[in-house]
Formats: sequence, C-alpha cells, structure tokens
Amino acid sequence: MGQWSDLPRRLFTISIGAPLIVLMLANRVTSHIFFQGVHLLCTLEWIKLIPADTNTKREGQVQSLKTKDSDEGDGNKEKVGGKNGDNLHSANDTLCSSAKLFPILSFLSIYVPPQFTTVSLSLMASILYLSQYVDTDSNQNSTAKIQNSVRHTLHGLLFLSVSFHHWMRVSHQSFSQTMYILFTVWNCDTGALLAGRIGKIIFSSQDIVGDVIIRCHKGEKLVKVMKRISPSKSITGFSGGIVLGIWTAWCLPEFMVRLSDWIVTSGLGFGWLKDVGKHYVDIHLIQTTQDHTGLFDFDSISWAGSIGWRRVLVGAVLSLGAIGGDLVESAVKRNAGKKDSGKLLPGHGGILDRFDSTFIAVGLFLCFL
Repeated sequence: MGQWSDLPRRLFTISIGAPLIVLMLANRVTSHIFFQGVHLLCTLEWIKLIPADTNTKREGQVQSLKTKDSDEGDGNKEKVGGKNGDNLHSANDTLCSSAKLFPILSFLSIYVPPQFTTVSLSLMASILYLSQYVDTDSNQNSTAKIQNSVRHTLHGLLFLSVSFHHWMRVSHQSFSQTMYILFTVWNCDTGALLAGRIGKIIFSSQDIVGDVIIRCHKGEKLVKVMKRISPSKSITGFSGGIVLGIWTAWCLPEFMVRLSDWIVTSGLGFGWLKDVGKHYVDIHLIQTTQDHTGLFDFDSISWAGSIGWRRVLVGAVLSLGAIGGDLVESAVKRNAGKKDSGKLLPGHGGILDRFDSTFIAVGLFLCFL
C-alpha cells in the first residue's frame, strides 16, 4: 500500500483545486490572472532546477565527509549544515544573471504579438547568452555554473515561456478549448499513474507493455532511453495515460454541453454560466449548427473521417505531447538532483510538476485549429 500513500493528498488537492480552476477560467480577466500567476510560479521553480556544478557538488560532498569525521571525533563541534555548511550552501545558491533575468524575459515574452514571436525569442536568447559575461568578473559562481545557468534558462525560454505564450492565446479566445486541453492532459497524467501502479501490482513490478515493445525493432533502445530519463515510470503507465487521454478528448465536449445545461436548468445558483456563455464561456458553440461548425469538429483534419475519429486523433496527439512534456521535466529534475519542482501542491509537488505535461500539448492543439 506504500505506493498509494499519497492518494488522499492527491484527492484532497484535486477536489479543491479543480472547481476553483474552472471558476477562475470561466472569466477572461481571472483566466488571464490565473495563467499569469501559474507562469510566474513555474519560472521561479524552473530556476531552482539549474543543474549543479559538478565541482561544487564534489566539494560539498568532501566538506560533508570532513565535517562528519570531525563530529565523530568531537561531539562539541558543529554538525553538517552548521557554519561551514551554511556558507557552502549560500555560495551554491547564488543566482547567476541569466537566472535573474529569466522570469522577467519570460513574463515579457507572452505579450509579444504573434508576428514578432521569432524575433523576440532571438533577442531574449541573445540577452540570456550574453549575460554570462556579467558574471565572469564575479568570484561567487564558477564558470561551469554560469554556463549551466545559461543553458538551463535558454531551455526554459523555449520549453516554458513559448508554452505560456500559447496558453495565453488559447485562454483568451476560448473557455471550452482551455478546459479541453487541461482535462485531456491531466486525465492522461492520471491514467498513466493508475495504469503504472496497477500494472506493478498485477504483473509483480513487470512492465508488461514495455516487454512487448522491446521485442519490436528499435523498441529496446526506446524503452532504455525512457527508463534512463524516469526510472520510476513504465511504458504500461504511459499506455494507460494515452488510453484515458483519448477517451477524454472524445467524450469531453458532449459532457461539457450536458453539464452546462444541467447546471443552468437545475437552479443551483450558477445561472451566470449561461449569461456569460454569450461572451466568453463558449460551451454553446461546441455543437454544430447551421450558423457555425462546432468548436471541436476539427475541420482542419477532415481527412481523418468523422468528428469522433478526429477527436480520437487529437486526443492521441495531446496525450503523446503530455508524455513528452512530463519526460522533459523529469530529465531536468534528474539533472538537478531533485524529486519535485516544489511542495506547493500536496501529493503533486510543485506547480511546474502539474503543468509540465501541458507545455508541448497546448502548442500541438493550436496546430489543429
């Protein structure tokens, strides 16, 4: 039961967080505030995941061993994390210029008009790269740490900042599409978690789907790479996530329509949903009418067949994007020696841990519009 010990905290966080998120996203102003707040928290957590300088890590280990040996010889001397430990820790925590600039540049990037996106990214990347020379004259950071910080923030500019640029675009134009992406991706995460854990119970910790893929051409290399990135995850879990993600993408539009109708007609005090629907909460646009095509008809991929099959295809692509985003952050945390990006969400980790799987998916969704 150890692997299910975090389930109560996860359920508690979801039961409170999900309704609040829906209410905030149901208004264009509060939706903007929500994503801007999430963006800020993600950038702050991102700069905490800068890979440590190998030399600094080695020095820290040597210092800890020396202090430990001293402790064993003299109980009156300072413990690890005392004066010497604190000085070493504070030196290691000194942020480079690129890490200080990253949240500011990331904030500015999401307000750049689409036609200037590429030139603004080029300019911001140049600023981050050149910022390393500001730190060169300082003795607080080693050359390796400065270079690690520059590479990490450049990665964050492409992976995180561009994604929130996409999120602001989607959330500004459609409540329903925002909900569609979030719940498809998050259900993919949930499916991966459940399938992975249940698979370990049923198959005695054997990755049954991974074993099948290994027998395929190049399959063994693929499984090894994914295991190297995130040893705790399984291909069986990823498969379950894709299945639940596809199912969500297929049935969520109809569910939103029926839920909206029920809330309005049941007199639960949420009649504002119907009124706002004429402006921002565009659930009434999901269904196809003579005046317009449905929001989730995905006419750009009409070659895929019926609307149902188009949603299945979109769900598969979003789920693969969710897995890709999750693996990227897993690799980043692994390089930084961290298990979670933060502790703000009980049972889930940090805000970045919760939104990492949406970063690639939101950009892929825009390709279908």
